[in-house]
Amino acid sequence: TGTIWFTRRDLLNDPTEHLHIHKIVEYCLLNGSLNSDFVEHIKQVNNFFFSCKNGSQCISIDKNICLASFSMDGDALPMWNCYANSQQSEGYNIGFDFNLIRDNADTFCIAPVIYKQTIQIEAIFEYLSYLEDMWLITVDKTGKFDEAKNKINTALLDYASEVGCLFKSKYYEYEKEVRIIVHPKSKMLKTRGSNGRSVYYLPVQFEKNIVKSITSSPTMDRNIAQNKIKNIIEQEGYNVEIKHSNVPYRNSY
Repeated sequence: TGTIWFTRRDLLNDPTEHLHIHKIVEYCLLNGSLNSDFVEHIKQVNNFFFSCKNGSQCISIDKNICLASFSMDGDALPMWNCYANSQQSEGYNIGFDFNLIRDNADTFCIAPVIYKQTIQIEAIFEYLSYLEDMWLITVDKTGKFDEAKNKINTALLDYASEVGCLFKSKYYEYEKEVRIIVHPKSKMLKTRGSNGRSVYYLPVQFEKNIVKSITSSPTMDRNIAQNKIKNIIEQEGYNVEIKHSNVPYRNSY
């Protein structure tokens, strides 16, 4: 179809990843030396965000953030096993030219995923310090805690929604993931079936020249795999390098 599918954030493979940043915030509040009134308010707000994203009774408050996921490693055995391990054990991955994507990314955010918890904690501490300054300045100037709370709530929600897209558990580090993030309006989303559930996604058209390679999985016969894909790309008008995985792996089926 010439489209990349951006999946709504709360429907990704890891059902807990949109909660991850709130656990890091909680850790930093417990282990920092911030203003006590500020900390108490952030705890309440963070717990509210967490509850709204955790469970079927609350609709995720940042649900219309949509993601497309890529890997910097185009030939990793764990990735082949996760995404191309069907009964026939056949599959391909598509290599994209990210420089060309960036050239046309006015409405996108493109960034690598952060897996190391030490870096996540450092980023949260830095942002909480910024929010604390905002809190103290607002209270000092106006004496109004409600005004300070409203500013903090908005800022923390924006940060948790955006940066939270790039925080993942260390157990997914092998993916070496890079994400493209978009913010579509609800009416732009489409639905598809996946494992018995409805998944909301945004199809985004791409130019053919951003596709640079197609690699077949290690368990496929090299000649058969390359002949299959060669016919398809010639028919569809793509000019790409056809490759086969370098992973030494025998098909067990």
